[in-house]
Amino acid sequence: MKLHHDHWRDCQEWIDYGTPMSTTSNETCKLYDAALTQYVCYYDDPTLGGIMGCLDRLVKNEPNFVLAHVFKNGLDAIAVANSVRTDEEFAKSVNHMVTLGKTQNISDRERKHVMAVKQWTDGNLAQAAGIWDDIVCAYPRDMLAIKFCEMSNFYLGQKQQLRDNMAGIIPQWKSSMPLYGYLYGMYAFGLCETGAYDKAEKKAKMGLEMVEDDPWCSHALVHTYEMAGRFKDALNFIHETENNWNGFGALSGHIYWHEAVYNIEKGNYEEALGVFDNQLKERGEKLQSMLGMYDAFSLLYRLELEGADVKDRWSSILETHKEHFDEHVLAWNDVHLLIGCIGSKNKKAEEQLMDSIRDYIKTSSGYNRGVSKEVLVPLCEGLLAYESGEYDKAVDLVFPIRYKIVKRDIFDQFLIHAAIRSTSKENKQRARFLLEERTALKDNSPLTERLRQKMVSLHDD
Repeated sequence: MKLHHDHWRDCQEWIDYGTPMSTTSNETCKLYDAALTQYVCYYDDPTLGGIMGCLDRLVKNEPNFVLAHVFKNGLDAIAVANSVRTDEEFAKSVNHMVTLGKTQNISDRERKHVMAVKQWTDGNLAQAAGIWDDIVCAYPRDMLAIKFCEMSNFYLGQKQQLRDNMAGIIPQWKSSMPLYGYLYGMYAFGLCETGAYDKAEKKAKMGLEMVEDDPWCSHALVHTYEMAGRFKDALNFIHETENNWNGFGALSGHIYWHEAVYNIEKGNYEEALGVFDNQLKERGEKLQSMLGMYDAFSLLYRLELEGADVKDRWSSILETHKEHFDEHVLAWNDVHLLIGCIGSKNKKAEEQLMDSIRDYIKTSSGYNRGVSKEVLVPLCEGLLAYESGEYDKAVDLVFPIRYKIVKRDIFDQFLIHAAIRSTSKENKQRARFLLEERTALKDNSPLTERLRQKMVSLHDD
């Protein structure tokens, strides 16, 4: 593991950098830098105690240093694997942070950080993203705000913000500044998400020239190749650079997930299952790894839609993540949990999760509650209808909301399969429409062509 930045900045250096800390302790500033660097670079340095070790020492050494509490609670919040609704200790920690924010003499920037984390944990995700966006605009070198803003925009599906924030940030940095190279992977991902594939490839390669083992930048390039239909280039890059990015936990697993998706595209289902068994299963079974859970369940569901036999690869992952059933931090979590229930053929778990979602909608407020009511419930009901063989019902539920779904491809595939199996003339036409949509979005997709042939074989009218 390379350590690209190990000169930890003191109080004056943070002032010179443009993001002064409300502390007079050089040790505090240096510990904060050590934690931030590990977070941005996706690693835990055992000699430092890892990210959480640094943050624990920060809180112990200077209990009233507000940014330490922001950082620690923000990491828990942005990982979307913890909820103040179900975790009393987490709720106490957030409330203590808010109290410190009100009682300590801190800057406006630091106070906004407190507000953003509080809004996120209250379920007001869009409001939190807006506050982090304000911080980034005023302080474009605040890397903690940059990272939290990026992740919040990612979860909200705010693609233009992912792209445009980085376009505004990078010119206000100097290439000699710590962590500069990591900005390019973030920018490349935003460009890819908005369809600027040529520019995304260019920025990703620029980033990798500066930091060859930046896993997010490697992911951005792999994702760009996928969206552009360049599956051979993607697989070549994955295999040729594997040693650069394969030691970064769940994010490494996500790059392997892309490899498996490419194999599904080509109809190589056994190869995709091999990637699952060797790389995704163990990561998916980790309680705090929601990305690992997403990757495992979405891959198995894609395979089953294609008719592949995945056997009982679902249950152990579902058992691990049942603890998240009542959290409702993010609708994206809940729909993947339901997919896991469906794949495991666990009707009791399906009912338990759906009851919990409906109770959450009745008793809560905020952005995520609204998304859960308007998008999550009909999407889940559509998935359950498909499971029951009610294909027309599945299409009727999900087709009207498809543009409201973040990260749509798996659900586009689901909709196409449901529409192909439908009996109504309207839904057969929807199948044709969806196939043309996917063709326009993803050039050279063998999977789309297989679906098209299936449509023709079932409906020669």
